[in-house]
Amino acid sequence: KPQSSSHRQSATQLSFFSKNAAEVNVSSEQVVAADDEEEKASIGSILGNFNPIYGSLWAGLVAFAVFVAPGAMDSPADAEMIANYIADPMNSGMNSVFLLIFNLFAVIPVLLAAVIMPGASGRSFPATPFLMASSAVGYFALGPYMAFRGEGKGEEGVLTKSDLGWFTS
Repeated sequence: KPQSSSHRQSATQLSFFSKNAAEVNVSSEQVVAADDEEEKASIGSILGNFNPIYGSLWAGLVAFAVFVAPGAMDSPADAEMIANYIADPMNSGMNSVFLLIFNLFAVIPVLLAAVIMPGASGRSFPATPFLMASSAVGYFALGPYMAFRGEGKGEEGVLTKSDLGWFTS
C-alpha cells in the first residue's frame, strides 16, 4: 500500500529532529565541559594575576586594624569627639594635622580614580565598585582590586586613546 505524502513528510521530519537532537546532546555536553574548563582557567588566571606587593600591603593593613590599632569600638571618647566636630567643625578642639589628613580622605579616592580608571578596561575585575567603596573605607576596599587586577589588554605599560574610554578621552 503506498504511503501518503503527509506520512512520508512526518517520517522525514522525525528523522531530521532525531538527528538534530543527537547533535544538540553532544554539543550541550561539549558546552558543559568547555564551561568547566573556562571556569578553571579563569580562577587560575585570577590567582595567576596576584600582585604580592599590593596583597601584602592590604593584609598588613587588615592585621593592623584587627590586632594592633588602639581604641575600642563604640568608645565614648570617640562619640564625644565626633559630636564636638559636628557641632563646630572650625573649632572642634581637634589637632589641625589630624583634620587635614581626615579631610584629604575625600580627595585621595578621586586622585586614585584618575590614575586607575584609564587602564582599568580588560582587567580581571571592574574597578568602579572598588573605587567607590574606597571613598568610604579607603584601602580596605581598594586593596583586593589592586592585588588581583592583573594585566591590561594592551601591551604592557602602553595605553592607546581607545583604552582610555569615554571618561578620559
